[in-house]
Amino acid sequence: MIHLKKENRQETNKFSFDYKNYSLFLKKSKELAKECEFNSNTNNLNYYVTLNGIKRPYMNCRGICSRTFDMEHVGFFDWDNALRWIVEEEINLLIKDEDLTPFYLFATKEEKKETGELYGNYIGICLQKKTLWEWLQLSRRTSTDIAHRLVAGSYAYKTSVIRLSNKGKKDAPIFIGIIGESNKEYSQDISQAHLNILKGIYHIPDVSYLNSDKSNKIFTVEYQTASE
Repeated sequence: MIHLKKENRQETNKFSFDYKNYSLFLKKSKELAKECEFNSNTNNLNYYVTLNGIKRPYMNCRGICSRTFDMEHVGFFDWDNALRWIVEEEINLLIKDEDLTPFYLFATKEEKKETGELYGNYIGICLQKKTLWEWLQLSRRTSTDIAHRLVAGSYAYKTSVIRLSNKGKKDAPIFIGIIGESNKEYSQDISQAHLNILKGIYHIPDVSYLNSDKSNKIFTVEYQTASE
């Protein structure tokens, strides 16, 4: 058990259970919460409790960081449970409004709905270099996963991370295609190291980037996840 006291009688408690006792704890917590809520003075509801249960990370995973060695970042975007055409439209709007280089689109899960529309989890990578803050602000204009944005800002290394390896039973992300014009020249600064790693793993089309930083170094990370 981990118990942390904070100001104004706030506190954080962390517990670890096996599945049997985890289920028992959730059941009893709900019963107690309903009783306490019912008995509370409705004119003095100054505290609330949020109960979140998560599975302890146990699977090793490898990813690449958005950070470049000159302390800028490429754009990493992560959509969960989204229609592909919406993802593509959001990317096209960003490219048009912000004068961005093309996005490389990947799927970690995809299926076809009864309507015939493609639906799943998607990753978008833009090799143009900006600050992390600029990319996070741009991602707020999209329906990307909120947790992916929050982790980048709270992570000690202050970087976004994209998985390129298998995860449990899930295969590595599958390259779908390029969003944006691939037959024109781009003068924006881009990360050569990130381009190299994508070319080393996937058969991606050539794009004429005129201002590569010529770097061959990239930050990678190994982490654990419980998401299968």
